[in-house]
Amino acid sequence: MIEMVTVLVLLGVLGAVAFSRFGNTSSYTEAIVQQELLAYFQLTQRVAVAHQDSTTSFTLTRNGDQWDIALQFDGQTVNDQLNAEQVINVQLNSFSADLDEGVTYRAEYSDDGDLVAVTSPTNLSVTHSVQFSIGTRALCIAPTGFAYEGSCL
Repeated sequence: MIEMVTVLVLLGVLGAVAFSRFGNTSSYTEAIVQQELLAYFQLTQRVAVAHQDSTTSFTLTRNGDQWDIALQFDGQTVNDQLNAEQVINVQLNSFSADLDEGVTYRAEYSDDGDLVAVTSPTNLSVTHSVQFSIGTRALCIAPTGFAYEGSCL
């Protein structure tokens, strides 16, 4: 009888711990947004290298609870949407801004894949890495255009 009560108590504790781990999905959503943005940034750099003699740009705009993404190269535009309510913060040099409703982030890449300019939300030449913060997660784009997970070095 004591063993049965002990097993039931242990199952109750394990169930409570498991429920709390799966009950809060915001950390999973942040990770998904981070991974998708990372994939888009890496794709943009690869497109810039593949399409020589043209400017390649990446645009990210908040539209309600989704993000509109546009990749422009060689007179073509590829559009996509990322469904996420997370606030994304952009930091470059001493500039920092949350990408709120209607605020657009736009970056331009050279034909060798380097990140050369951030033209929106403000015009900045890129001399340092650009950091994106999504909740507790971060990703970074180096001036060479290389995008990676984590805070900028």
